[in-house]
Amino acid sequence: MPQVFLCNNPGCGARLQVRGWCDRHTKQGEQQATQRHKEYDDNRRNKEAADFYHSKEWREVRVKALRRDNHLCKQCEKAGKLTPATIVHHVLEARERPDLRTHLPNLESVCAACHNRLHGREKRSRKGEGG
Repeated sequence: MPQVFLCNNPGCGARLQVRGWCDRHTKQGEQQATQRHKEYDDNRRNKEAADFYHSKEWREVRVKALRRDNHLCKQCEKAGKLTPATIVHHVLEARERPDLRTHLPNLESVCAACHNRLHGREKRSRKGEGG
Protein backbone atom coordinates (compact mmCIF):
# COMPACT_ATOMS: atom_id res chain seq x y z
CA MET A 1 0.00 0.00 0.00
CA PRO A 2 1.52 3.38 -1.00
CA GLN A 3 2.28 5.89 1.72
CA VAL A 4 -0.27 8.71 2.04
CA PHE A 5 0.49 12.23 3.24
CA LEU A 6 -1.81 15.02 4.35
CA CYS A 7 -1.68 18.53 2.92
CA ASN A 8 0.67 20.79 4.88
CA ASN A 9 -2.18 23.24 5.51
CA PRO A 10 -3.43 22.58 9.06
CA GLY A 11 -6.92 21.14 9.07
CA CYS A 12 -7.11 20.56 5.29
CA GLY A 13 -7.11 16.77 5.34
CA ALA A 14 -6.48 16.37 1.59
CA ARG A 15 -4.59 13.14 0.94
CA LEU A 16 -1.47 13.31 -1.25
CA GLN A 17 0.99 10.80 -2.68
CA VAL A 18 3.92 13.07 -1.81
CA ARG A 19 4.59 15.52 1.03
CA GLY A 20 3.52 19.08 0.37
CA TRP A 21 0.46 21.18 -0.34
CA CYS A 22 -2.74 20.15 -2.11
CA ASP A 23 -3.79 22.03 -5.27
CA ARG A 24 -6.05 24.28 -3.22
CA HIS A 25 -3.25 25.38 -0.84
CA THR A 26 -0.15 25.36 -3.10
CA LYS A 27 -0.18 29.13 -3.67
CA GLN A 28 -0.58 29.79 0.07
CA GLY A 29 2.33 27.44 0.82
CA GLU A 30 4.54 29.16 -1.73
CA GLN A 31 3.68 32.58 -0.27
CA GLN A 32 4.53 31.39 3.25
CA ALA A 33 7.85 29.96 2.05
CA THR A 34 8.70 33.21 0.25
CA GLN A 35 7.97 35.19 3.42
CA ARG A 36 10.10 32.83 5.56
CA HIS A 37 12.99 33.15 3.11
CA LYS A 38 12.70 36.95 3.08
CA GLU A 39 12.70 37.11 6.89
CA TYR A 40 15.72 34.78 6.99
CA ASP A 41 17.62 36.91 4.47
CA ASP A 42 16.73 40.14 6.28
CA ASN A 43 17.52 38.94 9.80
CA ARG A 44 19.91 36.00 9.82
CA ARG A 45 21.90 35.52 6.61
CA ASN A 46 24.92 37.71 5.99
CA LYS A 47 24.77 40.07 3.01
CA GLU A 48 27.41 38.26 0.97
CA ALA A 49 25.56 34.93 1.26
CA ALA A 50 22.20 36.58 0.48
CA ASP A 51 23.71 38.21 -2.62
CA PHE A 52 25.07 34.83 -3.77
CA TYR A 53 21.74 33.00 -3.30
CA HIS A 54 19.96 35.72 -5.28
CA SER A 55 22.54 35.74 -8.08
CA LYS A 56 21.83 34.59 -11.63
CA GLU A 57 24.74 32.15 -11.36
CA TRP A 58 23.18 30.39 -8.33
CA ARG A 59 19.65 30.38 -9.77
CA GLU A 60 20.93 28.72 -12.96
CA VAL A 61 23.01 26.03 -11.25
CA ARG A 62 20.18 25.38 -8.76
CA VAL A 63 17.78 24.65 -11.64
CA LYS A 64 20.38 22.35 -13.25
CA ALA A 65 20.75 20.39 -9.99
CA LEU A 66 16.98 20.05 -9.51
CA ARG A 67 16.53 18.89 -13.12
CA ARG A 68 19.42 16.44 -12.83
CA ASP A 69 17.79 14.97 -9.71
CA ASN A 70 14.29 14.98 -11.27
CA HIS A 71 13.13 17.39 -8.53
CA LEU A 72 13.31 14.52 -6.01
CA CYS A 73 15.02 14.45 -2.64
CA LYS A 74 18.15 12.33 -3.01
CA GLN A 75 18.27 11.58 0.72
CA CYS A 76 14.68 10.27 0.76
CA GLU A 77 15.37 8.34 -2.44
CA LYS A 78 18.20 6.49 -0.66
CA ALA A 79 15.62 5.43 1.93
CA GLY A 80 13.20 4.25 -0.77
CA LYS A 81 10.84 7.26 -0.53
CA LEU A 82 9.80 9.70 -3.24
CA THR A 83 9.67 13.24 -1.88
CA PRO A 84 9.76 16.48 -3.89
CA ALA A 85 13.00 18.41 -3.47
CA THR A 86 12.66 22.10 -2.67
CA ILE A 87 16.25 22.87 -1.65
CA VAL A 88 19.62 22.41 -3.32
CA HIS A 89 22.13 21.45 -0.64
CA HIS A 90 25.90 21.97 -0.74
CA VAL A 91 27.48 18.61 0.17
CA LEU A 92 30.64 20.47 1.20
CA GLU A 93 29.37 23.70 2.76
CA ALA A 94 29.71 26.86 0.68
CA ARG A 95 31.30 28.81 3.55
CA GLU A 96 33.93 26.07 3.94
CA ARG A 97 34.54 25.57 0.20
CA PRO A 98 33.39 28.68 -1.71
CA ASP A 99 35.21 27.37 -4.78
CA LEU A 100 32.66 24.51 -4.96
CA ARG A 101 29.51 26.51 -4.33
CA THR A 102 28.39 26.25 -7.99
CA HIS A 103 30.12 22.94 -8.79
CA LEU A 104 27.26 20.63 -9.82
CA PRO A 105 28.77 17.44 -8.31
CA ASN A 106 28.82 19.23 -4.92
CA LEU A 107 25.07 19.93 -5.07
CA GLU A 108 22.26 17.64 -4.00
CA SER A 109 18.49 18.18 -4.26
CA VAL A 110 16.77 17.60 -0.92
CA CYS A 111 13.47 18.21 0.87
CA ALA A 112 13.30 20.66 3.78
CA ALA A 113 13.14 17.87 6.39
CA CYS A 114 16.31 16.22 5.08
CA HIS A 115 18.08 19.60 4.76
CA ASN A 116 17.29 20.35 8.40
CA ARG A 117 18.51 16.89 9.41
CA LEU A 118 21.73 17.30 7.38
CA HIS A 119 22.42 20.56 9.22
CA GLY A 120 21.42 19.21 12.64
CA ARG A 121 18.44 21.53 12.93
CA GLU A 122 15.70 18.92 13.29
CA LYS A 123 15.69 18.70 17.11
CA ARG A 124 16.06 22.47 17.62
CA SER A 125 13.15 23.18 15.25
CA ARG A 126 10.87 20.78 17.10
CA LYS A 127 11.74 22.43 20.41
CA GLY A 128 10.84 25.83 18.97
CA GLU A 129 14.39 27.18 19.07
CA GLY A 130 14.48 27.99 15.37
CA GLY A 131 16.82 26.73 12.71
